[in-house]
Amino acid sequence: MDLWNFGNRQTIAYNVLPSIVHPAKMKSALPKILVVTSFPPDAPGGSAWLLYQLLRGVPSDRVAWWSSSGEAPPHSVERVGSFKSGQLPSRLVPHRRYTQIKAFLLELIWVPLAARSLRAYIKDQNPDLLWILAYSWSIPVLHRAVRGLGIPWHITVHDLADSKGLVASLGAKRAARFQQMVDDLYTGAVSRDVYMKETGEEMERTTGAKADLIIRCGAEPEEIESIRIKTFPPRQEKIRIGYPGTIIAEDTFARFIAALQLIRAEVPVEVNLFGIHSYRDRPWYDHTLIVEHGYLSEEEFDCRYGNCNWGLAIMELDDSNPRYSRFTFPCKFTRSLASGLPVIAIGHPDCTLTRFAGQYQLGPVITSSEPREIADALQAELLKPSDASLLRSEMLRCVNTEFNAEQNRKNLHELFRRGAAEQHSKHQILTS
Repeated sequence: MDLWNFGNRQTIAYNVLPSIVHPAKMKSALPKILVVTSFPPDAPGGSAWLLYQLLRGVPSDRVAWWSSSGEAPPHSVERVGSFKSGQLPSRLVPHRRYTQIKAFLLELIWVPLAARSLRAYIKDQNPDLLWILAYSWSIPVLHRAVRGLGIPWHITVHDLADSKGLVASLGAKRAARFQQMVDDLYTGAVSRDVYMKETGEEMERTTGAKADLIIRCGAEPEEIESIRIKTFPPRQEKIRIGYPGTIIAEDTFARFIAALQLIRAEVPVEVNLFGIHSYRDRPWYDHTLIVEHGYLSEEEFDCRYGNCNWGLAIMELDDSNPRYSRFTFPCKFTRSLASGLPVIAIGHPDCTLTRFAGQYQLGPVITSSEPREIADALQAELLKPSDASLLRSEMLRCVNTEFNAEQNRKNLHELFRRGAAEQHSKHQILTS
């Protein structure tokens, strides 16, 4: 089947041609980008944070944004010049009850309407390139909307669509179909980036297409410079462990808290949570051990999180969700390093986090699911005097090799220029 025409039978076909950008200008100016994803500008979360980082320094009038759901706050105009939401009806989003009926109704009614909305928005914005981050209900919309428009797209893959969480809400058959749609979009893209080497290998296995780049959340030049001069002062009254964002692997986190409860008499410790979610209603929540800071401004977050002694990155301790644990990576790991914090990494032996963290001497790498064994490993590490010189050297080696934000931007923007220039050349040939 011709992938470029697939799906056009059920959508309105607009005659949309890419805007013409002279190749000489493309060498310096970034083509006009339309980001198409599942979340609005300034949404919390690792994927959103990475996209903002990769757009750093790009004039807002060069970026438009369409999301399948959510609304953009007023200050998002600082990042993007235009925004439109697909208005995913929250009451129909499948979670626990009536999941199959809700998913059926969304796919039958909302998806075609959202695809029409997206195609109309693309026609209105007339970008040089689409930047696709397909996840959840944005996937079927994208699959219907972007083909046959004459506009190239770059695709970013952070998570696979058939991981455990999406299977639970979509059903196994629909999740597998969504993943096939991602494969189709990946095949038709002019360029591709993935979050992990393993993700690229899996996508190549299913599509035959190679990833152009591996891009993860990175450390900015000023953060790298801060690491170079960091002194790692000794702890004061308590050892403060920081965790930003959503707790995805709650069972792992519960075992981590149980481990700290076993050693807090010998190891005075405090766990600091940063983000929009509250976990006070969880059975593992211990108000004598945990401090919730809520959602903070970037400046306030940097200050409070940077004052911690350790960062924490976790994944599941069992292998029940291999489509997630083996193909994605927690942005918390990078956030710790960028803030100059050593990292406690906890997860299954085969997950990307522990295999990656084991290559560097940045903190304990714990794979046991037993709270007592986790406690012993933490006590041995947290009370040990830090080797500042070794830690600084390993942090710099890691961020410069794996998490260099400036290099990520340079590489990605060059892909954008190349993709738009190739489309410009094809357009000239067709019209000559």
